[in-house]
Amino acid sequence: MLISSCNLKKPNANTQVQLPGKSLGLLNNTNINNSQTPSGNPSPDKGSPNNNQASNTQMNVTGEWEIGFLVQDKTLKAKLKLTQNGSNFEGTGIDEDTNMNFNIINGQVNPDSTVEFYKQYSDPNNPVVKYTGKLENVNDQYYQGPYLSGEYLAQANGQSLTGIWQAELINPPITSASQGQTAPNPTTNPTPATTNPNQDKKNSNENTPAQNNAQGQINKNEDTMPDHPPDLSGKWEAGYESNFKTVHTTLFLEQYNDSLKGHGLDTSTNESFDVEKGWYYFPKVTLVWKYTKGKGASTTRTMVIKASVSMINEKDYQGPYLNGKTQGGGAFEAQLVK
Repeated sequence: MLISSCNLKKPNANTQVQLPGKSLGLLNNTNINNSQTPSGNPSPDKGSPNNNQASNTQMNVTGEWEIGFLVQDKTLKAKLKLTQNGSNFEGTGIDEDTNMNFNIINGQVNPDSTVEFYKQYSDPNNPVVKYTGKLENVNDQYYQGPYLSGEYLAQANGQSLTGIWQAELINPPITSASQGQTAPNPTTNPTPATTNPNQDKKNSNENTPAQNNAQGQINKNEDTMPDHPPDLSGKWEAGYESNFKTVHTTLFLEQYNDSLKGHGLDTSTNESFDVEKGWYYFPKVTLVWKYTKGKGASTTRTMVIKASVSMINEKDYQGPYLNGKTQGGGAFEAQLVK
C-alpha cells in the first residue's frame, strides 16, 4: 500500500529528526506548545491534555454507527442502529461483508464512560460476541463526535477469538465545540468554512469540521491526504507525554494488511516494550504495547495509543506522520525515519 509516487526523504538515524511545522515538539527537547498546557486537576498518568478529546458530558449512543473490527489481519465492517434509554441501549445491525443481520443486546454506558454490549445473530449457530470499550467525544481533523472503541471476545468451538474494534457515528451532531475547533497549524491561517450544500467539488475541502468524515477528508489548511494509505512498516521516532514529562521512543512497526505489530524502546527511560496489537483503519491507528517486568521494564503494564495518519510534505521532511494521544490523554506523535 506504499504510495509509489511519494519519494520519502528519510532522515539519517544519527541526526536529529526534523520536525514538521505542526509538530507538538515531542520528538526533541523543545517545549510543548502552550495550547497544550494542562488545566484543572491533572490526572496522574497524563501530560498535557490532547485537544482531540473533549468532555463526555451528556453523550449518547443513539444514532447510526459504522463499526470496524479487526479479525486476524483484516478489517471487517458493519452498520449499527442504536437507541439509548438512560444508561442502557440496544439496537440492530448488519455485517457488510456477509449481509448477516444481528441484534445489539444488554448494552450499557457506565458512569466512567466505559461501555459493554453483546452482538447476537439471528442464526443460533453463530456465537454471541461480547464488546467492551469506552465512549469518548473526539474532535480532530478527521472526525468530530461520539467515538466508541475497545476489544471484542467471541467463543466458538471451544476457542476464543479476540480483536480490536472502533465505531463512529455516520452523521455526528454539529456541536459548538466542533464548529469552533480547527486542527492546529501554526504556519497557516485557517480557511473560512462554507456551509453551502451545492458547492463545487473543488471546494469540498472547505467544509466545516463536523462535515469531514472518518475516511479522512480534511480542512484546506491541513496537509494533503494521500490517495492510498501509506505503509507504516519501518523505524519511527516517537514522543509521548507521561507524568508531565516527555518520553522519547524508538519504535519498529511491521504492517500486515490492517494489523500492526512490533517493538520499541523508550530511550528516555531505557525501558523496552512489545507492540502486542495494532490496528490500521486508515486514517486511524490504534497501538497496544506491553511492558513486561524483568524483560526490559520496571513494571508490567499496558499502554494504548490512538492516532491519525497524515502525510507531511515540508522542506525538512516528507512522509507519514502520526499524531494522537495515549490512554491517559497525553499527546503522542511519531515520524518515520527509516
